[in-house]
Amino acid sequence: MGIFYTVFYAGMLAGPAIGGKLSTSVGSASAALDFGAAVLLACPAVLWFFRRMVAGHHWQQADIRRA
Repeated sequence: MGIFYTVFYAGMLAGPAIGGKLSTSVGSASAALDFGAAVLLACPAVLWFFRRMVAGHHWQQADIRRA
């Protein structure tokens, strides 16, 4: 969850700034909307990558039983 919130808050900080820069450079608000759509379309690829990364990891359960 820590990784999720770190990426989420970084995106919430950088996303509007990038969208605003694109809007002013193009001269239309459609650039910011297109940027948002592109980021939204990239989400399934990021999810797929994360699941592949987790699937390749061999998790070990801690033995917490008392002897």
